[in-house]
Amino acid sequence: MNSLLATAFILGVAGSAHCVGMCGPIALAVPSPNNSFAARLGSTLLLNTGRLLTYVLFGMAIGVFGAGMRLAGLQQLTSIAAGVVLILSVLVPGLLERWAPTGRWTV
Repeated sequence: MNSLLATAFILGVAGSAHCVGMCGPIALAVPSPNNSFAARLGSTLLLNTGRLLTYVLFGMAIGVFGAGMRLAGLQQLTSIAAGVVLILSVLVPGLLERWAPTGRWTV
């Protein structure tokens, strides 16, 4: 059990770099220093409540979808198909360009 907790802790620390780079600037931009303490507190609580609710709803949706796939016997087939697509996308670089997003905001 201790190794499981240590692994979870290490993954959490490693994943926090993403939050610092991506979520940090958004969280810092929300509470404006020109507002009162109550307004800053309210906007921060609203932001974090929205984030929490979004993560919960996405997690529930993916969990229900995954459970349905397992019950239908599609989980193993889907895992193999996704692995084949990932391997092919690395081995044959131009293979998936047809489905690549295009437009003004793509890199």
